[in-house]
Amino acid sequence: MQDVKDLELILRTQIPIIFIDTFEEKRALQLMTQMAIKHYKALYTWTPTDGLIQGASELPVKEPEHLEPKDVLSHIRFIRESSMFALCDMQYFLGEPKNIRYLKDMALSYERTQSSVIIIGHNVEAPDALKRYSANFRLSLPDESGLKSIVLEEADKWMQRNNGRRVRTDQDTLGKFVRNLKGLTQVDARRVIVNAIDDGMINDDDMPNATQAKFEMLNLDGIMNFEHSKIDM
Repeated sequence: MQDVKDLELILRTQIPIIFIDTFEEKRALQLMTQMAIKHYKALYTWTPTDGLIQGASELPVKEPEHLEPKDVLSHIRFIRESSMFALCDMQYFLGEPKNIRYLKDMALSYERTQSSVIIIGHNVEAPDALKRYSANFRLSLPDESGLKSIVLEEADKWMQRNNGRRVRTDQDTLGKFVRNLKGLTQVDARRVIVNAIDDGMINDDDMPNATQAKFEMLNLDGIMNFEHSKIDM
């Protein structure tokens, strides 16, 4: 996977802070889990609602700890084991100079701790004060092969829910449908796919709906006008 290779390169260059710009928080955390296992590092995850937890659990198992950004940043500075700290939505709190200083202190101590801070969220990038110590990273969009795999996954789930019936389509239609999904994230593409196969088939009737959904998800409705038919009547 290209994301694994690209993130691996950043980690090998010993950049202490990584900003991941994505809507796909769950996918980013899965990537962090892979990296932590591969590099024998502890993984900690923080959100403003769940506080700091070890690992990347989606459900908190105890009362939240270190909910406040300044508290968690102060706390993780003193974790001595080599770790990866995935901080979700921390970008909203970087207007506070003390939080920037906490991150800078961690970056300056990287050679000793070998701990990385990963800030995950939408529209995030390194602020000027941290650019020297950080890298910006974007999750890649799925290619046609990846999109087709998602279609097959969802078709298999549909078959299991419907007594072994198979989703009907043909290779040409499937190819057009998959190409129509290019440019979407994995999450958004899956939503379109699930909606398309709800009736047990992928056919030409799904193309306009898929295209319209893509326009909406990419927020193009305000600058482009989508028409279901190109035929002038």
